[in-house]
Amino acid sequence: MKIKNKVKHTHGDILACRRLRDAKLKARNYLVDIAYYSQRCGYTRMLKEFRDVSKSGAVSQAYHDLASRHRARYPNIEVLAVKSIPNHEVRHLNISQYHDSKLSFPLLQRRLRPDRKERAVIVKKGSKRAVVM
Repeated sequence: MKIKNKVKHTHGDILACRRLRDAKLKARNYLVDIAYYSQRCGYTRMLKEFRDVSKSGAVSQAYHDLASRHRARYPNIEVLAVKSIPNHEVRHLNISQYHDSKLSFPLLQRRLRPDRKERAVIVKKGSKRAVVM
């Protein structure tokens, strides 16, 4: 905040801290404007695209992404802006691949289980063994 708005910490107060909830829970594309500090490069600013159902989810994805790719931790990251963008403004293929309306995902590792009758275990009266039918 000091770099962006030229305001010192002593002159600013936090008035409220609220969780922002989106109107509808549907998948949207978010553009997150981030600045982070690293000891190698100093301050770096970047724009990243994420697909999520809420703004807070997109911001948490941004924190995890910066921690994994750039080794930037929470105190060194500043989120400058978060905005929702329409599908035609998305630049990256890893986000735009989900825009197809006929999108379907394969069922991986699908186990075909037998019917319940085939799996039923019956214990006969007066015997110590179970009969699988």
